[in-house]
Amino acid sequence: MKLFHRSLVASAALTLAACATTAPPTPVALQAPAAWQAPLPHQGSLQALAQWWTRLNDPLLVELIASAQTVSPGLAQAQSRVAQARASQVASRAALGPTLDGQAQASRGFNEQLATLASTAQAGLQARWEIDLFGANAAAASAAGHRLAGAQALWHEARVSVAAEVAQQTSSLRTCLAQWALAERDAHSRSETARLSTLSE
Repeated sequence: MKLFHRSLVASAALTLAACATTAPPTPVALQAPAAWQAPLPHQGSLQALAQWWTRLNDPLLVELIASAQTVSPGLAQAQSRVAQARASQVASRAALGPTLDGQAQASRGFNEQLATLASTAQAGLQARWEIDLFGANAAAASAAGHRLAGAQALWHEARVSVAAEVAQQTSSLRTCLAQWALAERDAHSRSETARLSTLSE
């Protein structure tokens, strides 16, 4: 009988131990080199990189990029993913703390037994706090924070991608216009040369 109780206690302990989650390994701090190949044009400042196109001193390009970013569906999608990840992070953090639920109800009706109007009111309050014994809620909150950081990085990537595409297309258009103006001047020069050649004959 003692053997049965001991084996029952041991199996219960093993069952509970199987439910435990292990903490994620602590990240190893790796030293990155100071510079890879060449100095960065923004000197490593992410703030300067966020609006790199304003440093070109081209107000039209800045306006075009701002307009493109407001109507870009890819950027809007990335922005909605950031909002969704932020809401998920708030919800997962809320699971770590206590909850308080309240409800109230009131009714008024005719009581047939008393032959009069009767009013009833009820109110209830319920508080609850679930202890995060195995760390699942803390792990979910941490994962939600990382998902938010990833969504924000993708949003910045979408912004820079739209800005780069607009800058490239604007530069291509200006190059074409400059070549067109050069071709017009060349055609005018050739026709003037031909006119002068016919006059000298």
